[in-house]
Amino acid sequence: MLKLIEEILNPTQWDRELSDAWHKDLPDVNSCWVDCNKRLPDLIKDKDYSENVLAWCGGQLMVMCLFWVNGVDEHDSGYIWCQSYYLDGEGQSDDDYAPTHWMPLPKEPSVC
Repeated sequence: MLKLIEEILNPTQWDRELSDAWHKDLPDVNSCWVDCNKRLPDLIKDKDYSENVLAWCGGQLMVMCLFWVNGVDEHDSGYIWCQSYYLDGEGQSDDDYAPTHWMPLPKEPSVC
């Protein structure tokens, strides 16, 4: 067991080369982040919320969605971020959520 842990923590040159070869054709995830000051996620057609996205918020990676809140007047209306507890379910909104960047969630894995 100790040897297995050592191998995981201290990969060999072959492990690194294999990992590099495996990942060479993957897109650079960092190039996919969208600055929230430049663009927000699109709302779903005929809905007041977006699809769930990965968001960088307060130094944490979170699954979030964007909501449009209709207030009494234009000063009470606007977008608000919601932390999603499940990928297709409940969440919690908070005026203090202020993500800096977001990106679409990856596609669900397929079973071979």
